[in-house]
Amino acid sequence: MKAIRILTTVTLAALSASALAGPNWDVINSARLAAQPQRVASAGDAAEQAMCDHCAQMMGQMPAGAIDMHGQMMHRSAGQSSRAAALFGERATAPAGTRSVTITPGMKAVPVSAGETVRFDFGSTSAAWAFAMRPGNAAVELSTLFPEIPAAKGVWADLSGTNFYSGH
Repeated sequence: MKAIRILTTVTLAALSASALAGPNWDVINSARLAAQPQRVASAGDAAEQAMCDHCAQMMGQMPAGAIDMHGQMMHRSAGQSSRAAALFGERATAPAGTRSVTITPGMKAVPVSAGETVRFDFGSTSAAWAFAMRPGNAAVELSTLFPEIPAAKGVWADLSGTNFYSGH
């Protein structure tokens, strides 16, 4: 009986010692490394890095005001552009009495108000937009709203805020 008690005590002491020793970090770290997907460098990665380097070089040559404007711009594909435009309202048919703005060469910004429908005249082409009510101030490039009109590139609609969300 005494031998069984001694054997049990020694076995429990051995098991307790291994439990108190802590985890085997070498095994855990090697398992983590094996679980991570291996990233294979491709030609796309090199092209993307070259484009980032070129962009950084060009940003260094820009004046400070242009860098701020670039920070506001968002590069999107055509599908993403229409989703971004929806954040600012929707295309509209210009009803009678709608404010009309003629976009001339060299024009950079047009002030608009939230809730306002504005018809933009781009020479022989015109398009209207009903601006959504948004909290705060925002700006959107007209080429985001009207991607099919080349003259809209570089002209910004400066959307003033509204008190609709302020609780007044």
